[in-house]
Amino acid sequence: MALVDASIREFCENIPKIMDARFHDPLLESSAKYKGPVREIRDECKKSIYKEETKLQIEAAGYNMIMTLMDFYGEMIEQLIAKRDIDKLDKRNEGLYQLLPRETRDRLRPADA
Repeated sequence: MALVDASIREFCENIPKIMDARFHDPLLESSAKYKGPVREIRDECKKSIYKEETKLQIEAAGYNMIMTLMDFYGEMIEQLIAKRDIDKLDKRNEGLYQLLPRETRDRLRPADA
């Protein structure tokens, strides 16, 4: 609770700077009492948590999945633009189209459809 209390105190003391976008430091690093320990914790997290192999592997897999999906959806949109008809999409692109939320499908529907 001490860190929460210190964060609240630093926030309240710096409201004018925060509201004027002149406060750029992490709240606890502006606290004289907790500045050193908080930096030590942050530095240790950078060394042991943020660079942990399993975490990095999961991030890499997620990145690859997102990029693949973006490529697939980009190709589907390109085909939709070229064919100008949802019914003329190939099976993969038709499936991708159907997975989109209704509002997005409505926006992608060709004007003359």
